[in-house]
Order: sequence, then C-alpha cells, then structure tokens
Amino acid sequence: MNLVPLENNNGVRIEDVDLFDDQQAKDVGRALADNCIAVIDENHMNGCDRGRVHQIHSLWGDAYQSIILRALGTGDIKVTRHWRDVFRNFGYVVSEVPEPYRDSQTTVTYKRNEKNKPVGVFTEGEVGWHCDFPAVEDGHKVASLVSIHHTENSITDFLLTKNVYQALNHEDKSVVDELTTVYKVIPDDMEKYFPGLGKQLPMQRAWVRWSSIPFDGQEGPLCKSTASGVRGINFPNNGFSHFKGMSVEESNKYKDYLWEKINKPENIYTHNWKDGQWVMFDLDITLHRRPTNVTHGNERYLVRTSSYLDKLYPGQGRDPKFVVDGKRLSYQEALAKADALCKEEFEAS
Repeated sequence: MNLVPLENNNGVRIEDVDLFDDQQAKDVGRALADNCIAVIDENHMNGCDRGRVHQIHSLWGDAYQSIILRALGTGDIKVTRHWRDVFRNFGYVVSEVPEPYRDSQTTVTYKRNEKNKPVGVFTEGEVGWHCDFPAVEDGHKVASLVSIHHTENSITDFLLTKNVYQALNHEDKSVVDELTTVYKVIPDDMEKYFPGLGKQLPMQRAWVRWSSIPFDGQEGPLCKSTASGVRGINFPNNGFSHFKGMSVEESNKYKDYLWEKINKPENIYTHNWKDGQWVMFDLDITLHRRPTNVTHGNERYLVRTSSYLDKLYPGQGRDPKFVVDGKRLSYQEALAKADALCKEEFEAS
C-alpha cells in the first residue's frame, strides 16, 4: 500500500492497495485516522463495491448513525406523531440501501421515488461548511463516499484543521484546548448552511435539525482528536451560540479570528469527482461542503457509509455525551429532553 500526500499535505491518496485483503483494509482506516482524508481513485478500487465498503467500515469499527435517528430506530424514542417527519424521511433515504447495510449507509442523490419523495440526503442545492452532529461529543467518527454514477463535474470540498491547530502559537493553542462550545438551534442557519433543503423539503429539514442539535445549551470541546490522537479544531458553524465563559460578542470575535486562520486555500482539498472513486474523511476536525448546486433531475448518485474506528483503536467507539451547564445528562435524560422539545415545537407549529 502506497500513501501519496495530497496538495499541501491535506490528506493522502492511497495507491497499490488490495481492498479485499482485510489487513490492508484495516491499514486504510489507520491512514484515515492519521491524515483525516484518504482518497482511492477508480483505477485502484479493483471491484470494491458498496458491499465491500460496508465490510471495510465494519472492520474499522461499529456503525455510526445520528444519536436521535438511532434512538427512533431502536425504540428508545417512541415514534409518535411529532417524530413522524424525521422517521419517515429516514425510511425514504435508506429505501435504496440493501437491508444489511442500513445500519451505516445512506445515499446522496436528487433521485425521487414513485411518490416524489427523496431517496437520498442533501437532495438539492449546495451544502455549506459543516462538521456532522457537532453538539454531541462522541467517539471518533468517520464517513466515506463512493461515487456510483453521473458524478463528473461535481465537487466536494474538505477543510482540514489539523495543520492549522499544529501551527497555532502557544497562547492560541492553550485557548483552543480549554474552550467549550455552547450550541443552540438557530433556524436561520438552515438557510445559511443547508440552502438546498428549502421549505418544500420539510422532512429533510427536520432530519438535519434533530440530527445536528437536539436541544439548546449542549456543550462540546472546541478541540477534538482523531482515534489515533491527531488534534484539531471542531469548528462550530451550524448552531453556534457562544464559547462557555465568554460573552456572545467576545465569542463571535474569537470565532472570526480562528476562521481567518482556517478558511484559507492551503487548508482545502477540492475533490473533483469521477465515477467509481472512494473518498474517506474525518467528521470531527475536518469540515466539508458541497459547492455544486444539485438541481432538479440531476442524476448524481453517491453512497455514504459512516462508522467509528474502535476496532482499530479500542476505546474510541460510541460514547455519546450530552452535556448542559457542565453536567452530563444520562442517555435517557437526553432523549427525554429532545422528545419533549420536539413535541413542543410540533404543537406550536
């Protein structure tokens, strides 16, 4: 297996790899943990399809889903009418995923079913910079995209923070290490970061909203690490309220200061898609976006798989932490809080 650095050391391109050799497949996961982005071009996939990709993620660790979606699926949250849109949308977006892979796979596509319901996530438009599920601190999470068909002329951008963090001066690094981000639901952020999910797609909006920030006041560290210990910044865009111990004004000022350091061309890897490629990425200290505007009838189709890396790095698996005012809520307390808020918002609407 050969690792070739991407431009400006923003991840690696993996060549000469046998993806049907379990040991080499595990080494791919380790390369991902160390480099935050790993790309395998179509000429090195050698028949590795979505089924094998699911197997490889399973070699790395347990499947990952949004905490709320998982709770709805297991019955830990009862699917009453105020959760109907979220639950039904999840059913739609896995409807084209083979049953054995539904624990970790979804599709990313405009495609609709016979009832004109989306069968993929982020159905339309562009998607702004974000980290997935920022308000819930958890084990180290990764995702990957396999391009199936009609992906040419589309782009996914990745913004790495590990190099920025390593270059911080001592004072800034100490501040980033100590800061805690406080999140809240900001309705306008949906239009800002997920503009394609307009009001005509209420179920997808609900799915993103409850997956991202279940309730106001959740706290999480600004500095996070990959499973192999690479540190970076879990930069807060969607749902940012303030940094704990700072005023809103001070928080926004420091956030803008960090963003100026992060949002530079030398920290961005732009992937120009070709069919048959596999792109893997960290979900905690690497932001991603889709600058491509997916429009009506677009046939772009990718498969997304998400997991932890706890089988490669024991202790780095599922451990969701819901923290409010410095106190960690139990899993049951957090779900009850989210359920009550969802019911309140549903009845108000």
